Amino acid sequence: LTAAALACGSAWAQAPAPPPTGGTLPGLTISSKGNPDPVEKSYRRMVRGMDLFERQRALSPQGRLRFKLLPRKPGVSLDKLDLLVLGKSVELPVQVAPDRTFVLERNARAWDENALVTPDRKALTMTWRAEVRPPGLTPDTRRLGDLRLECKVGMEAGLYSNSRSFITRI
Repeated sequence: LTAAALACGSAWAQAPAPPPTGGTLPGLTISSKGNPDPVEKSYRRMVRGMDLFERQRALSPQGRLRFKLLPRKPGVSLDKLDLLVLGKSVELPVQVAPDRTFVLERNARAWDENALVTPDRKALTMTWRAEVRPPGLTPDTRRLGDLRLECKVGMEAGLYSNSRSFITRI
């Protein structure tokens, strides 16, 4: 510890580097397209969740997989939400239904470019879930197999964020 403290102390004692000749630093322009603090998810992980849904379809033989967006804070509106799959050269709009659910289409370019699924909302204002529902059931009816599959798909797709930290788990 003493050696580390001495090393850090000597680093702090060093004089700052002189500015480049001319006495001024060159200008820097930063531009951003879209939301500077997005709630984005990995396209590949979401597709892996869709693959898991197909492999474990026996849990919900008639179920249909949709992803759902939910507000995370009171007063957050998810109306008129824009959702995109963004990669280096791919930009695909995703149609969000009035109930805030959507289906993610498979796209080879988005997969190859490790694209992100990005809404136009800031981090910590909304969250994502998988929703598995068979047709014909009332909205307040849930089946255990559907719920189990939702959980598995959500974990595989990386939809559960802000999980407990390593220190909290210890």
